[in-house]
Amino acid sequence: MTYSFPLLDLPTAAILLVVKSMDYGEFLNLSFLSKRAKKSIELMNLKCDELSIYIGDFVHMNMSIGTKRMEWKFYYFLKRNIIDGEDLLEELFENEEMYLGNENELEEEEDGEEIDYEEEEQDMEDIDEEVDEMEADVFALPDNVELLIFDGVSSRAEWYMERLTMKSWIQHFMTIFHFSEIPHLDFTRSSSIFSIEEIKDSLIAINKLSVSSDTGFDVDYLLNNFHSKHLHLGLGVFETLKKPENIMIRNYDMLRIYLNRDHPSTIILDDLLLFNSKTIKVCEAHWNAKSVNRFIKHWIKGSNPRMELLKLLDFSDRAFIDTDILKDVHFTEAPADQIRWFKNQNEQLLPFEGGKDFYRHDGTKATIYNFGSYENFRCIAMCVWHPHCIHN
Repeated sequence: MTYSFPLLDLPTAAILLVVKSMDYGEFLNLSFLSKRAKKSIELMNLKCDELSIYIGDFVHMNMSIGTKRMEWKFYYFLKRNIIDGEDLLEELFENEEMYLGNENELEEEEDGEEIDYEEEEQDMEDIDEEVDEMEADVFALPDNVELLIFDGVSSRAEWYMERLTMKSWIQHFMTIFHFSEIPHLDFTRSSSIFSIEEIKDSLIAINKLSVSSDTGFDVDYLLNNFHSKHLHLGLGVFETLKKPENIMIRNYDMLRIYLNRDHPSTIILDDLLLFNSKTIKVCEAHWNAKSVNRFIKHWIKGSNPRMELLKLLDFSDRAFIDTDILKDVHFTEAPADQIRWFKNQNEQLLPFEGGKDFYRHDGTKATIYNFGSYENFRCIAMCVWHPHCIHN
């Protein structure tokens, strides 16, 4: 078989040698030409070290491969035009209804007759149907794709790949950059211009999911459709949940929640006792020492069996007092200069100095660390020394 591109007539080893001398933009172009070209790029054994996908009013994908950093931007002009058009139509019909309403009032005064709105309503229904048809598969088919490559000197390329779906893009990247899950998926501002079903159909397994407060989505519905090992709820997102207990009881490796600091804490002791994650981080918890003390006593009796690390952080100029946190709890104090290494759910080693040790009813050891208050910021951390969390 003869290929239109002469390079592909060479033996595989020769193709690979040539490809290795290309820059990223060139061999990425090559990877789309044929199955053999794609296989040649795959044989380069490039590993994607980092991958984050941000979904807003366009899709932004960041990749790190060795010293290279690539930013992919998938644009959806049609979708933006649809949304803008819907807003304009709504405004026009609102104005028309106001006008007809005023006209109706005048006619009612004159002869008591009412205007029939059935024709106007039918027009709106017809427009809604047209918009629905236009919106179908918009996320799946980006209008154009831009690539920025950074490695000391930046370069830019742009693609117009007709009928190449988002699912195909991701599967293509999975093959040539050797990854099997999305390390980080982030729903940001205005991401609700796409449907959850469209996005879900295009993506693969997710390690970390982040959600901001201005996505426009029903957060409960979003979280029911996207499952991950790690969940990060941005500022004020937790407060919008209709059934927060559904999130509390899930078996996350890590759950991080940023509460709205302008409102009283929405996570109380009874809530924290429901949490089933390994690592729990709550920012702006605004807990007092009495609440922390009660939680420790519940843990000693058997609550939160999966928990490995708990962090409570908030802005306050009042530091926790250890005697209040550990009131009526038997503990031993570790030397202040003693460093112990805690292995978290990502196999990362975290150093902790000193602390106060206490034990669960089954003999499991935990340590409480009171980091005091620094520049109006205070933090309490509790490490549970399960066998797999201990670094020898």
